[in-house]
Amino acid sequence: MPDAKQEKPKRRFHLQLPHVYTIAFMLIVFFAVLTWIVPSGQFDRQTIQTAAGE
Repeated sequence: MPDAKQEKPKRRFHLQLPHVYTIAFMLIVFFAVLTWIVPSGQFDRQTIQTAAGE
């Protein structure tokens, strides 16, 4: 007769995700660092003459 309590095989690799607040904080820090690395953009503007003005 099989045992009523059969042991489940243990997993060797247990992956645990960090908390949501930790992930959000890491993203905020990452994007803050990117503000020093990525140059701010400037947009070329064109002046268009219309019937109402520029």
